[in-house]
Amino acid sequence: MASNQSIDRHDPQVAAGVFRELVPTQAAVEVARLLTRVVRAAHQLAPASWTVNLFAHKIRVNVGQVEICTLRQDTCKLITSVPSSIPELDGLMFRHGEAPVHPSVPIPSGVASFNLKVCRRIPDDLLTALDSYVAEAASRKRGSPWRQAFSPGVMLFLERDLGESLPRPSYLGSLDPISPPAAPDEVLSHPSLVEGAVRRVEVNAFERDARARRLCLDHYGRSCSVCGMSFETTYGAALAGFIHVHHLRPLSEVRAEYVVDPIADLRPVCANCHAVIHSTRPPLTIHDVRTMLARGKA
Repeated sequence: MASNQSIDRHDPQVAAGVFRELVPTQAAVEVARLLTRVVRAAHQLAPASWTVNLFAHKIRVNVGQVEICTLRQDTCKLITSVPSSIPELDGLMFRHGEAPVHPSVPIPSGVASFNLKVCRRIPDDLLTALDSYVAEAASRKRGSPWRQAFSPGVMLFLERDLGESLPRPSYLGSLDPISPPAAPDEVLSHPSLVEGAVRRVEVNAFERDARARRLCLDHYGRSCSVCGMSFETTYGAALAGFIHVHHLRPLSEVRAEYVVDPIADLRPVCANCHAVIHSTRPPLTIHDVRTMLARGKA
């Protein structure tokens, strides 16, 4: 996985790869809904108070400086108010003391830690306690010190996986404009992908930190190298720059010493043509798919 410094926080595919690494498949939907629950609750009370941040080995949701929800490898940590009852479940540990967890939110509170391989459902009492804590934190935290690190890719990934729209923090308008997310390149986001396939994203990501992608697109443009389709022309300015980048060299051949040449090794392709290229193993060539497309039109 890429380092925290180089990870592309705008890319939903990168966010999907990190999420799949951190969260067991059986708990994925429950955890995704948990993240959206915190976001919605905070946004309703203070739309500039929250942020979602993506790291190579962590995803977190903050309200102000308070780290409400943190995902690490197979683990979910929540700060909540003290629930009416503390469920006794395998894989769940709840710790609280006389002092509040965070001094800026001075209410009785504790830390719930879930081993997601064992405990895949968050009890209702803890969800209620979570809602209570988020509301209290949002009422006291009108801004976020982490807003410059807001990660749109996580929001786009959650929307795609859950099939629902999510709010965006109100401070986004005051930040530098966020460019459209880079389209997923070699692997599409899907919960049924085997682990090896997801790891291909990691291999691809080591040279995909915007530089190789940008140099490729600067050279070849943003239209599909197979069919000529342009997202901007077809769908409007909101999709300007949205295009997949295809590796001509199969990723199975990539080794640690491989350094991608953005001009020789990469080509822009649309989602449909990219899917056709990868419909066989080894992948079809761009010439192959152009020939298929010409025959299909004929």
